[in-house]
Amino acid sequence: MDETNNSGTPTESSPRTSFLHLLSTLVKVFIVVLIVLGFVALILYLFYHPDEMQVIVETASLTRFTLVSDTPNSCTFFNLSLTVALRNPNYFVGIHYDRLEADAFRNNEPFGWTTLPAFYQEQKNTDIVTAIVQRHTYMPIESEEFKYDDGTGLSNVEVRLEGRVRYRFGAVVTKSHSLRVECPLTLQLITTGISWNAGRDFQRTKCSVVKY
Repeated sequence: MDETNNSGTPTESSPRTSFLHLLSTLVKVFIVVLIVLGFVALILYLFYHPDEMQVIVETASLTRFTLVSDTPNSCTFFNLSLTVALRNPNYFVGIHYDRLEADAFRNNEPFGWTTLPAFYQEQKNTDIVTAIVQRHTYMPIESEEFKYDDGTGLSNVEVRLEGRVRYRFGAVVTKSHSLRVECPLTLQLITTGISWNAGRDFQRTKCSVVKY
């Protein structure tokens, strides 16, 4: 490109000026591209960012069965059964439950655990999973645990659902994320020979999603 001096005579622009002009243009293009990509990423994040799943314990029961032997200790079997509804509230996001297990704690003590089947959940869909956690222990029939249960008829149980999930956005699947859900329950302990066994119906309980 030619320029004119003060006398009107054309002069050639220096290579340095041309380089600076090209560099300035490239920087401006780069900034515009970054702004556009950032804007697109923000829109996609707001549009596809998954809302946390909704978890509700629909039914739950805790049963105690004791085999009395001639020894000072009796073998006691506990059976915790629950039905859990997992709701995917997202319009555009599916959920891969790659690993899922239920850990139970009774009166703040570890009770037992069980694995649940892996599955894929479609958008705006609810799936029902059933978990059965069993435990047996040996204890005197006069133990404090028996006295507490027989005196109140209630047991405090916390069920934790833990596992790994991935989210699907069309053909795109995210990396694996940790899942942790906490479900505090107060259950009527069902024991043969106790009059309050049928005295309290279980109330549907909403769980807290800690990680997803």
